[in-house]
Amino acid sequence: MSDAWAPWRVAALLLVGVVIAYSAVPGYGYVYEDYRALQAGPVGALALAPRGLSTWLWRIADPRAAHLLSLALHLLAGCLTGLLGRRLGLSGQAAILAGGLLLLHPLAVESVAYVSSRAELLAAIGILLACLCATGPWWVWPLIVPAMALALAGKESGIVGLGLVPLVWAYRWPRWWTWALVAVGALAWLPLGLWRLGGDLTWLIHYDDATASLGWQWWVLAQSTAVFRLAVLSVVSWLPVGHTIDFDYDAISRLSRVAALVLVGLIPLVLWLHRARVPRLVLYACAACIVALIPRMVIQTPRAYLSEHQFYVPLIFVAIAAGACWQAWPPSTYYRWNSERRVRTWVWLNRRELVAVILLLCLTWQTRTAVQVWASDLTLWRNASVLAPTKPRPAANYAVALLVGGNREAGEAMLDYAARIADDPHVTPWDRREALEMVAINRLELRDIDARAYLRQEAELVAQRTP
Repeated sequence: MSDAWAPWRVAALLLVGVVIAYSAVPGYGYVYEDYRALQAGPVGALALAPRGLSTWLWRIADPRAAHLLSLALHLLAGCLTGLLGRRLGLSGQAAILAGGLLLLHPLAVESVAYVSSRAELLAAIGILLACLCATGPWWVWPLIVPAMALALAGKESGIVGLGLVPLVWAYRWPRWWTWALVAVGALAWLPLGLWRLGGDLTWLIHYDDATASLGWQWWVLAQSTAVFRLAVLSVVSWLPVGHTIDFDYDAISRLSRVAALVLVGLIPLVLWLHRARVPRLVLYACAACIVALIPRMVIQTPRAYLSEHQFYVPLIFVAIAAGACWQAWPPSTYYRWNSERRVRTWVWLNRRELVAVILLLCLTWQTRTAVQVWASDLTLWRNASVLAPTKPRPAANYAVALLVGGNREAGEAMLDYAARIADDPHVTPWDRREALEMVAINRLELRDIDARAYLRQEAELVAQRTP
């Protein structure tokens, strides 16, 4: 390790990057489904139920305070990620790098800048605390219970922690009984899914959605495509790949979906076949991602495929795996710069450290770019409609944002465009129905506005003519 890569310098660099990337977020307002939560009104006492804490926190109506809270939760999750990586065997520098990757990753922006996604942050913090307790001595293990309660109070998806906690034990003590606990815990979401669906299995797809009639094969292919896309984004997001709240998975061909399903299965298989060459912590992180993603493959509403904020918990273990790979990379040639002060000093950066610095700088820039999308509904849906030009829902939402912003001509044109692309063959029935209903409602509202304006104008003319 070089002197320039001291832990405090790395932490300071990451803190500066977070400030640069997220400095604009406290000034943003609410967007999209935030308004629905606000219209529900303040809640009473904190409920001991799934999402109870997330719902209770909507008492914070001020957008600046809500965004600052999300930022604070994200910072806490980043620190806990680094601490978990350290407890699992990463060096101090690699652990700080893992936490920094989570803090500066563009895939985490939706969980931070979108207040309605704050539930994912709470669930992730509870899971991280439970996993940290599992790395300690036995007398700390009872604290896993309140940590898991925190995860579930954030969101129902926190139940995946029941599989991730035994996975920590299996990493520490690879015995048959620890892996048996992993298997039991990884399936703990089944009772929750059955309870949520009223006891109707239906492959655990929401029984009131049209997807249930399409068959489980269609759904597995669709969700595998979403998982594969997000897994790829978790690796290449330091490039300008583009992030959106509503990706058009329906436009992807069936052949590509099958290929995504095969590749999703091949990745862990290849890692397992080459486990002698792969760092053990990378294998653990891959298993953790699988445990966290399996429920998402089957318990999900078709109106929103696996989205970026729902990838927050798997992203934690992607960051830990990246830290393990960086640690396993042997340092090589040193690049050095000298500076003249009172005495001659040397600052060293080897190739591994230089790559890490460049990666963090690129992530900071891409995260800052992704954050700017969440400034308002107008910027959010403009970005979504550009990245999904054949999906009617982003177009309809963009039209509404234009109309609310006073740009009626562009709004009406976008409404016509949304109605036109809603008839494309690849559009699913529920997306088509939702988009056409939105177009019809807004056109009717525009006609009512015109009618009221006409009546006001006529009343003014009558008043002027009356002596």
